[in-house]
Amino acid sequence: MKACALIVTVLVFTQTVRAANDGVADAGDGVAFADGAGAFGTVFGAWTFTTTSGGAGQNGFFTASSTNNGAGGGAGIDSIFDPGPPGGPTTNIAWGVYANSGQTAVAYRPFSGGSLGPNQAFELQMDNGNIDAGGYVGFVLRTGNITTNKNEGQRFEFLFAGGDATYKYIDATGVHDTGLGFTSGGMGVRITVYDSDFYELRVNVFGEFTTHLYAGTLGGSPNTGIDSFAFYNQNAGGTSANDAFFNKLVVTTVPVLGITGIEALGGTNAVVSFQSSSGGQHELQTATDLTAGSWTVVTNFPGTGGIQLVNDWFTASESKRFYKVKTSY
Repeated sequence: MKACALIVTVLVFTQTVRAANDGVADAGDGVAFADGAGAFGTVFGAWTFTTTSGGAGQNGFFTASSTNNGAGGGAGIDSIFDPGPPGGPTTNIAWGVYANSGQTAVAYRPFSGGSLGPNQAFELQMDNGNIDAGGYVGFVLRTGNITTNKNEGQRFEFLFAGGDATYKYIDATGVHDTGLGFTSGGMGVRITVYDSDFYELRVNVFGEFTTHLYAGTLGGSPNTGIDSFAFYNQNAGGTSANDAFFNKLVVTTVPVLGITGIEALGGTNAVVSFQSSSGGQHELQTATDLTAGSWTVVTNFPGTGGIQLVNDWFTASESKRFYKVKTSY
């Protein structure tokens, strides 16, 4: 787990959570990669597809069940597609990307209506299949939407490299090891942006019951937005077992980390409430003035993801008291 801290000061209020999503079965996407807006409004723009070879057998895009890659038979990340008529047969499918013989296929897509903003999260599901040595499968979050280079404007990347033992992610400080071993059964990934440069990464490997949490500073040019993403299969291999799949894109607004209220009780103690982060370690600090270095620790405890309350006791003679919360990962 990578150490990183975010300090949030007094009285930052939460926002209402609202989801917007797109999956392979939304708005006609079951027929092929398409530009469905999703069930909750337009949050994604049009796909752009690029390949490094004109040979259809070497790289490209399709929709099919994700349960057929890797060793086969896993849970996969499929959506249920109903082509009609009502009551007729349905198909389980996801977005597929393949590449072999030294070639690469990249699917680009922008966020519509502006950049992914502070206190917003982008979620997706990824099922990478087998990856030959020298191959890569993953996704990139990017400033701008240049479609000639997937790493143009890169701010964050998550990937598995063929021949490696674990998944990696890349940010401002370089390449980091998640410690999570290879799986072809699929995973859910969520990146939450807390300001222009600070992020939190959560990974849930399907079949496990643990949320793996990481955090850090976004790469690329500081204070620039995340405008698009790119899914890619870079020479993973030439069989159906090497196909990569992506699905179930979601953008949500998450609660703002920080103090939500302070109530003084009886002149000798205060109850401080704040929005916590599940998996984060919180430290409530207090001071009687705002002089640098004057802060002291009230208590430390793990976050739950909800509103938490902390009591702080002080003498009746104190005329003022300040609070802030430090969150570490």
